[in-house]
Amino acid sequence: MPLFQGLIVADIQSIQAYITEKKVAAGKLIYSAGEKLGSLYLIQEGQLKVYRLSASGKEQLIRILQQGDFVGEMSLFDERHYDYYIEATEVSKLCAIQRDDFEQVLLSHPKIAIELLGEMARRLDDAEQQTTGITTTSTKARLIQYLLDMSDKQQNLHVKLATTKKATASYLGMSPETFSRCLSKLTKDMLVSQPIPNIIEILDKRGLETALNLERKEQL
Repeated sequence: MPLFQGLIVADIQSIQAYITEKKVAAGKLIYSAGEKLGSLYLIQEGQLKVYRLSASGKEQLIRILQQGDFVGEMSLFDERHYDYYIEATEVSKLCAIQRDDFEQVLLSHPKIAIELLGEMARRLDDAEQQTTGITTTSTKARLIQYLLDMSDKQQNLHVKLATTKKATASYLGMSPETFSRCLSKLTKDMLVSQPIPNIIEILDKRGLETALNLERKEQL
């Protein structure tokens, strides 16, 4: 797993003594808002989603986590209760390390602490960019930026959505209807196509970048 990269085999074997493996079904809650989060979870297989619920019960997606990712790191530094939920979106295999045990791991292996802090910094930056995007850019610009970012991350013009279009819309701070309208407009403009469900093909990347710049100028 990325969190343990750089460690020698003997170190990894010593850490395994602290790990408890668990298999969870799709739809299973790993953590519910208000509970005490006392473990770090590493995803060996499958996918989790982290989200909040509004007063009206509307789901706001925060993050999708996949193989190699981890969640629960904040419990290592702060024992307060959190207002989000962690749910398996498909059958998943997790490795859990209790808070006290992971503290010992960090003390023994500073490289893991550095990797952990680096990932936390990246997540904070992503969260800040997401908040800024929702409050300062149009829905069309948000969708275009998301497609370009995912294309670069996946190194593919066929962008695979990590979750449903409804959940993706929630992550981008728009309704499913608005998401569909924006996507239909990009499709009509021959910038993207939708060959199969949850796959969006970028037909004209330069055209998307031009459209994004035009949207940004209109916001000024």
